[in-house]
Amino acid sequence: MSPRPLTDPPSRPAEVDTEHLFATNGVTGGLTLICSLFSTAGDTVVVEAPSYFLALNIFKELGLKVEEVPIDEDGMDVDALEALCKAGKVPRMVYTVPTYHNPTGYTMSHARREKLVALAEEYGFLVVADEVYQLLGFDPSKEPPPCLCTYDKTESGCVVSLGSFSKILAPALRMGWFEANPALLAKVAGSGQLDSSGGINPVISGIVQKALDEGHQDEHLVAVRAELGARAEKLCSELRKRLPEGCEFSTLEGGYFVWIKLPAGVVAADLLAHAAHSHKVRFLPGTKFGGPQLADRIRLSISFYPPEGIEVGAERVADAIKTYIANGFKPTAGDAAYGAAGGSR
Repeated sequence: MSPRPLTDPPSRPAEVDTEHLFATNGVTGGLTLICSLFSTAGDTVVVEAPSYFLALNIFKELGLKVEEVPIDEDGMDVDALEALCKAGKVPRMVYTVPTYHNPTGYTMSHARREKLVALAEEYGFLVVADEVYQLLGFDPSKEPPPCLCTYDKTESGCVVSLGSFSKILAPALRMGWFEANPALLAKVAGSGQLDSSGGINPVISGIVQKALDEGHQDEHLVAVRAELGARAEKLCSELRKRLPEGCEFSTLEGGYFVWIKLPAGVVAADLLAHAAHSHKVRFLPGTKFGGPQLADRIRLSISFYPPEGIEVGAERVADAIKTYIANGFKPTAGDAAYGAAGGSR
């Protein structure tokens, strides 16, 4: 099954109004800043289940209560979110990865984007859209889905989109941006956290600005999308050939990740110990991204290895699943000892 395409999106201007942009120290720093400015400990944040594990860690460290709603091929289940609101459980924030979701790879439909923003306006919560993969679609003939903030037509702003040069230029830059209504960004601009040492690195800013001005970013992004597309095609092709019966996954159309449902009886955490020790391959188990209902899921990433390395990795993952099942759905003694010692972490 492939993620369903976005249909009938609103037209998007060729250029973004600079008054709607604000530079950040990457998405992690930007998300932490938004949480500290627009929420307090004890507030509730709604996330997709599964959701990006580092975001979940940030919410918990800041004392926020995490409430999960389901996700499917059309993105966040906004009907479930509406039901929470109608039941009096209105969150302070909703965190979503609407395009090429981490870890599932799904993209939120146009209808659900519209409804999510309408719910934010009706109930007064802030939507935080983590859109670091938004420009990383593999088909060069398709325009990227519009940022979620472009659906926000409110006077004060109810959506902030987070972007990052880490995924489209270089990860070590640690530079990103907010895109939102200027009224919403005014609170960010006035934050004491950005004074002096809390400000944006001017050296990195200058490098990124030069790359933008001279067209290097555009050229590099074309190359990045082509390379990631080749890696995704290789991974999905190898998985289709090698995975045992009972495994399910969606074809990757953008971003970094393939989300695999394992055969019945396979526990991802135990499989990881077996795979790392006996097959020299690793992945992230589903419970890293949410609750125990994800124990039969694993996430694979295409971001690190070239196609030839991905082929080797896919073969090892498939072999690990097969031998784990053949061993009676449990690690060997050596695998278990390896996992207990922390080798699988």
